[in-house]
Amino acid sequence: PPLPNQVCCLRSLYFNLTLYSEGFILADQVVEGLKKAKSSLKQERKPVSQVVAAQKATRSINDFVKAALAEENRWVLHPEEQTSIVETLQSINTLYQELYDKCRTPYHFEKNAAKFIAMQQEISHQVSCIHLSLDQGFYLTEPRGFAPGQAVELSWNEIQKILKGVESEGAWTRVPLSVPISDEDKASVIQLCTDLKTDQDQLKKNPRLNSFDQPLSIKDIQSIYGYFHKVHELLEKEENALGDTLKNQK
Repeated sequence: PPLPNQVCCLRSLYFNLTLYSEGFILADQVVEGLKKAKSSLKQERKPVSQVVAAQKATRSINDFVKAALAEENRWVLHPEEQTSIVETLQSINTLYQELYDKCRTPYHFEKNAAKFIAMQQEISHQVSCIHLSLDQGFYLTEPRGFAPGQAVELSWNEIQKILKGVESEGAWTRVPLSVPISDEDKASVIQLCTDLKTDQDQLKKNPRLNSFDQPLSIKDIQSIYGYFHKVHELLEKEENALGDTLKNQK
């Protein structure tokens, strides 16, 4: 027969094995319970039009901001405006997540319809605010208040004045003083104006640029930014030429 200490060891081993076995059973039960709960939540969620619309708008504006604030486009927006856009995007994402979590079914929607409608409308409003900031970002070089197409047209009229002075008089004729242009600047200005002519011809064909009625696409914004980036470069040359002339007169 086993000795007393052997009996204790066997009992301890049996007890531990029982615990381990029960532990595994409990763990399996927990996992299975979680699976059922997750499945139940999925089954519980039903489409709600406000949530679907908010989801579409949130995904779209996230993709839009990511492309619009790419490094090659970022120059046109002041740092504080970039910060504001990012903060607004974070607010949209937070608001959408709350709407998604709380408005799971039409039943949940009906219990607090006014709140959920207001949340969806607020998301839509904040999306519009971001679009407005980005659509008008090119106003770094243009007066505010014009639709993009009008701004392009007005800027092109001024560019033609610059080009005419450079080609016919060899000078910057828009500035208040007589400022001759160097041969190096003349060649680069003519090339810039040629590129701008091509750009504005393409932009004129886009009907979306003639009002603020609908948000611009990423391609639209990149085209406008590209055009006004060249305008900005041309105006900097003009400003630097005037500055150099004023320094030489002192």
